[in-house]
Amino acid sequence: MHKTHQKLSSHLQSARDEERNLIASELHDTIGQALTALKMDLFILEKYLPQDQDEISAKVQSMNVLLNHSIQSIRKIYSELRPTPLELTGLAEAIEDYLNKFQDQTGILIDLEIKLEGIEPEKSRSIELFRILQEAFNNVRWHSQASHVKVNLVKNSNHINLVIKDNGIGINTEELSDSASFGIIGMKERAEFLMGKFEIGGVPNQGTTVKISFPI
Repeated sequence: MHKTHQKLSSHLQSARDEERNLIASELHDTIGQALTALKMDLFILEKYLPQDQDEISAKVQSMNVLLNHSIQSIRKIYSELRPTPLELTGLAEAIEDYLNKFQDQTGILIDLEIKLEGIEPEKSRSIELFRILQEAFNNVRWHSQASHVKVNLVKNSNHINLVIKDNGIGINTEELSDSASFGIIGMKERAEFLMGKFEIGGVPNQGTTVKISFPI
């Protein structure tokens, strides 16, 4: 029964990642390119506007600001849906790149320690671990009110352990037991795919800790 459940979980995760890649491609190839084309058209329109059309010129500039913001948002969503550094490099490099960008965007300080002793999990397992880390940091960004996060990714005996600890307000019992908390549910399912153990807990005003340990 456990093996059947594991195969189902693996299939669902693969389907989910395939769907994410399709959405990412659609965002980049369709919506992103359409917004870029609109930006070029707006540039041409502004260039040929009569100089005495102050009201229209101000409206065009406002539209340009909105377009720039939309293009940046599309790029951010695309990068989160598709962990390109993971496909091009390896797990450690992808995590370091992601966390550097996260720190720059949020101002939240991050201490990162990676000690994998040359071990590189296979691609599908690396993706699942990376997605868990992304989801944990989504919680940090939107819910934790943290100013500092410690991340440890280490090989210990025949297991790989990931610990993410922030100094925020701490996740509470209601949030942990909320059946609609898709972020936590998703992390648990990915941990099952890795045949690993997943834990999350919080202490009021002392922060939240996420732990996952899975066999190499």
